[in-house]
Amino acid sequence: MLDPKRFIALAAVFAAVLASTSVVAEVPPTVRVGVVTDGPWQQNDAIKKLFIKEIVDLTSGDFDVRFPEEIDIRCDYTVESVRAALDRLLNDEDCDMVIALGVIGTNEVCHMGDLPKPVVAPFVIDPELQNMPSDGPASGVKNLSYITSPFNVRRDVDAFMTYATFDTLVVLASGPFVSAVPELNEKIRQATSVTGAFVLEIRVGDSPAEALGKIPAGADAVFMTGLIHLPQDSLQFIIDGINARKLPSFSMMGRVDVERGVLFGLSPDTTFPRFARRVAIHVQQILMGVEPGTLPIAFSGGERLTVNMSTARKIGIFPSWEVITEADLVGVEKKRVEATWGMRSVMDEAMRVNRDLAAAERVVTAGAQDVNQSVSRLLPQVDLTGNATGIDDDRARSSFGSMPERSATVGLAGSQILWSERAWADLSIQKKVQRSREFDYETERLDVALEALNAFLDVLRAKTGERIVRRNLQLSRSNLELARTRRAIGMAGPGEVYRWETAVANSRAEVINANALRNLAEIELNRVLYRPLEQPFATDEFGMDDPDVVRYQEGLLVYFDNPYSFKVLRNFLVEDGLAESPELKALDAVIAARRRALNSSTYSFFSPDLVLFGSIDNRFWKDGEGSDPPLDSIFPGQDDTNWAVGVELQFPLFTSGERVFDRRQNSEELVRLTTQKQAAAQRIEQRIRSALHETGAAYANIRQTRLAADAAGKNLQLIIEEYSFGAVSILNLLDAQASTFSAELRANNAVYDFLIKLMRVERSVGQFYFFASQDVIDAIGERFDHYLEQHPISF
Repeated sequence: MLDPKRFIALAAVFAAVLASTSVVAEVPPTVRVGVVTDGPWQQNDAIKKLFIKEIVDLTSGDFDVRFPEEIDIRCDYTVESVRAALDRLLNDEDCDMVIALGVIGTNEVCHMGDLPKPVVAPFVIDPELQNMPSDGPASGVKNLSYITSPFNVRRDVDAFMTYATFDTLVVLASGPFVSAVPELNEKIRQATSVTGAFVLEIRVGDSPAEALGKIPAGADAVFMTGLIHLPQDSLQFIIDGINARKLPSFSMMGRVDVERGVLFGLSPDTTFPRFARRVAIHVQQILMGVEPGTLPIAFSGGERLTVNMSTARKIGIFPSWEVITEADLVGVEKKRVEATWGMRSVMDEAMRVNRDLAAAERVVTAGAQDVNQSVSRLLPQVDLTGNATGIDDDRARSSFGSMPERSATVGLAGSQILWSERAWADLSIQKKVQRSREFDYETERLDVALEALNAFLDVLRAKTGERIVRRNLQLSRSNLELARTRRAIGMAGPGEVYRWETAVANSRAEVINANALRNLAEIELNRVLYRPLEQPFATDEFGMDDPDVVRYQEGLLVYFDNPYSFKVLRNFLVEDGLAESPELKALDAVIAARRRALNSSTYSFFSPDLVLFGSIDNRFWKDGEGSDPPLDSIFPGQDDTNWAVGVELQFPLFTSGERVFDRRQNSEELVRLTTQKQAAAQRIEQRIRSALHETGAAYANIRQTRLAADAAGKNLQLIIEEYSFGAVSILNLLDAQASTFSAELRANNAVYDFLIKLMRVERSVGQFYFFASQDVIDAIGERFDHYLEQHPISF
């Protein structure tokens, strides 16, 4: 029998052996990769690190890919040094794979025939001119995987002709590259021949001053190939010299040189990252056992026009609207932005400055004076009078002193209404009418708030839509470049290029239209906010992940989830809307005023007006005949001061039916207003219910359109890959791109459609819950939960 202790010990040893075996089995195989670069370049290290990172990231776990320094060879831009480096690495047993990271190295290795080990050569400028081997979409050479360069001379020259006009074109070409790869010179000649201009090629060596000195005085434009052999200060010297001569320039290197001062460039800053990723994919597939000679050679680096606006200002040449609309702009003078708007701030600002609202406020202020006027009629009325009179002397003599020939009198008269049904009714009516004006003002506030919010959301919609159509234009340009590459390697005919040129033109038109729509939306928002109509402003990005939306989703939008709670929610908001509607409150105030007028017209049949009055006057000067009345001696005590006090009662006995007609009119008006309120209440209810249904559908559409856009985007990426390999036709790609573009626009519109409809719901209800505090939202939720319990609905 086996001793238990011994059994345990053996088991432990066995487990350790299994574990060690497992660990050994999991160690990935080591792959040593040699790199050949054409010569020194300031960006060499950064570019090489980018390629190495992509390869290591993609292959980690399956392979231990290393790049030893001893097999990392930097040459001196000569064919001899590059060829020697390639021979060394191809015969080095410690090197498992070679990457020719340069134009010269790529050209040399592609003409060596079958190779003893895998080589990736990613810088073929023109497969046809360079007489590269090919077997359909691949090289067809054992162990050779080459990739067409993302830089395209013909494409860039064509673009330069579109953006600038010239009769004499200077081409600054890299001397070492043209000498090592003579086919590049032919490529440049063919590309520039279509311009119809006189073309002067200048080979740039080590002296930038010498190269600048060769540019003739009559030159109109400068085209720069990749002058990567130059140190950065030398390259900058050339760019500054070109700009000093006010010549438009274009660089094949794209954005990287545009940021240094070149006017135009078409290669985006994503070119090298995408290119490095493609090389990493080829390396991975080779390590997985795929024959390098069967890997696809076509590559599209993407197109993205970049314009240096600072350079444009310096040389006095400004791109057209078409170019500016399409391009990425660097060196742009920053516009002074005085405001940044969000949903809350834009509504608050509209409440403060909107002119329509300010005019409505003045209606309320002016209406308050009608109330004050009605009050003033019930308060004492005092009149001060004065007169000077002259009459003929014979009449004065015969008046016995009562009317002197010349006299002056001053008097004071006053009255106070003791009772007047009409006056008190007028005061009551004016107060109610004023209350109606105040509710009309609240209605205007709600309308202006909704107008401002709609205008703001329309700006966001337009800005996002413009970004989408710009991306579509970028994609069309990238596919145009891919089609040109496919044509260059014989995978496609010229028809595909023409189709994509058409797509680019159409996409450019869409960008121009989208830009115009954004401008219109911004002008509209400025109008609502009473700002200069084209004054720039910034916007806070706003979407479904905004805290206010999230809070709202957790508060009220949860009740949209099922038909039962959604129907109860509609009833609940209808009750709230009818109770809080300023339109209905305004009508209630007008109805109350008309009812008071009807009562007053009834009281007028038996209610008199009672007025207290009094007056005093004094004849303080008299002269001429009759100023010394002869009767003073007979009737002493009469002086020049007179006064009177009394009470006056007024009651119209007969008005030819006016009071009857007035009462009938008030009665009919009251019926009309009551009917009008009923119709208004129904319209408000219909508006709330309809807006809620639209909002519910829009809310559900957000998720569906996003899913559709994501699926369309994934499908597009697959189609692009298959198109680059020649597996699908151009029609498939055009259809996939159009579907993706439409899906992204629908997804974008779905978000803003929902938010706009949600704001319309709240406007219809008469309260913007969206901007309420969390406590208010919680209170509304509690009220609704209680309402839900008290109002069960059966289906």
